[in-house]
Amino acid sequence: SGTQMRYARDLKAMRAEIASERTAGNALIDMVWAEGYWVALFARESPFITWRYAMASSWDEIEAKVAKAWKEGYRLRNAEYVDDQWFLLFATYKRQRAQRYIRNKEFVRFRNAVREAWKEGYRLIDLGSGRR
Repeated sequence: SGTQMRYARDLKAMRAEIASERTAGNALIDMVWAEGYWVALFARESPFITWRYAMASSWDEIEAKVAKAWKEGYRLRNAEYVDDQWFLLFATYKRQRAQRYIRNKEFVRFRNAVREAWKEGYRLIDLGSGRR
């Protein structure tokens, strides 16, 4: 009933939690890394139709996985950097949404790109930091 929170020290244990919650009919709605734990939020009702996740270890891999997901109708919902890898959460929605992601090593360039996206009508839905 409602929203459930699950946590685990390592990714293998979290993957088991994700599989268990999916089997129970709950959607993964958010994932964060906090104080040495993977923390996942699940909900019985969610704003999207279906979801999936993927792991990536480089920007080239992220770009390929995002491009593939977009082609299949998924949108990037969350990106979390942990232990030299990225956790990417994708979802499909009833109404197709335009989406872009922005990355830049230099904060000023990043900020300017975000401002341009705002002018084009985009909203910032997630912010992450990491390497690679």
